[in-house]
Amino acid sequence: MLLPELKKDQFGDLLSDNVLIVYSGDWQIARLEQFDEDCSPTWYSSCSEHWQLDSSKISHWEPLPPLPNT
Repeated sequence: MLLPELKKDQFGDLLSDNVLIVYSGDWQIARLEQFDEDCSPTWYSSCSEHWQLDSSKISHWEPLPPLPNT
Protein backbone atom coordinates (compact mmCIF):
# COMPACT_ATOMS: atom_id res chain seq x y z
CA MET A 1 0.00 0.00 0.00
CA LEU A 2 1.34 3.43 -0.95
CA LEU A 3 1.64 5.49 2.24
CA PRO A 4 0.89 9.18 2.87
CA GLU A 5 3.76 11.64 2.40
CA LEU A 6 5.78 12.36 5.56
CA LYS A 7 6.96 15.92 6.30
CA LYS A 8 9.34 17.17 8.99
CA ASP A 9 7.77 19.10 11.85
CA GLN A 10 9.49 21.78 13.96
CA PHE A 11 11.16 19.06 16.10
CA GLY A 12 12.54 17.10 13.14
CA ASP A 13 10.01 14.26 13.43
CA LEU A 14 8.42 12.95 10.24
CA LEU A 15 4.61 13.16 10.23
CA SER A 16 1.89 12.79 7.63
CA ASP A 17 -1.22 14.91 7.46
CA ASN A 18 -4.29 13.40 9.10
CA VAL A 19 -6.05 10.98 6.74
CA LEU A 20 -9.16 8.81 6.76
CA ILE A 21 -8.36 5.12 7.27
CA VAL A 22 -10.36 1.92 7.38
CA TYR A 23 -9.19 0.15 10.54
CA SER A 24 -10.75 -3.25 11.26
CA GLY A 25 -13.69 -2.26 9.07
CA ASP A 26 -14.33 1.11 10.78
CA TRP A 27 -13.46 4.61 9.54
CA GLN A 28 -11.01 6.57 11.70
CA ILE A 29 -8.78 9.60 11.38
CA ALA A 30 -5.09 8.81 11.82
CA ARG A 31 -1.63 9.76 10.66
CA LEU A 32 1.77 8.20 10.12
CA GLU A 33 4.61 9.18 12.42
CA GLN A 34 8.30 8.35 12.27
CA PHE A 35 10.47 9.52 15.16
CA ASP A 36 13.69 7.72 14.20
CA GLU A 37 15.04 7.30 10.67
CA ASP A 38 16.06 3.73 11.54
CA CYS A 39 12.42 2.77 12.29
CA SER A 40 9.46 2.29 9.98
CA PRO A 41 6.62 4.82 10.06
CA THR A 42 3.85 3.85 12.49
CA TRP A 43 0.14 4.64 12.34
CA TYR A 44 -1.37 6.55 15.29
CA SER A 45 -4.97 7.53 15.95
CA SER A 46 -5.75 11.23 15.97
CA CYS A 47 -7.90 10.97 19.08
CA SER A 48 -6.73 12.38 22.41
CA GLU A 49 -5.39 8.96 23.51
CA HIS A 50 -3.04 8.86 20.46
CA TRP A 51 -3.17 5.04 20.21
CA GLN A 52 -0.62 3.18 18.13
CA LEU A 53 -2.52 1.25 15.46
CA ASP A 54 -1.77 -2.20 14.03
CA SER A 55 -0.91 -1.48 10.38
CA SER A 56 -2.04 -4.99 9.33
CA LYS A 57 -5.62 -3.96 10.24
CA ILE A 58 -5.57 -0.89 7.94
CA SER A 59 -7.04 -1.77 4.56
CA HIS A 60 -7.48 1.69 2.98
CA TRP A 61 -6.62 5.33 3.49
CA GLU A 62 -7.43 8.57 1.71
CA PRO A 63 -6.75 12.28 2.27
CA LEU A 64 -9.31 14.23 4.28
CA PRO A 65 -11.67 16.27 2.10
CA PRO A 66 -11.14 20.03 2.06
CA LEU A 67 -13.01 22.12 4.61
CA PRO A 68 -16.15 23.81 3.31
CA ASN A 69 -15.98 27.52 2.53
CA THR A 70 -17.90 29.56 5.09
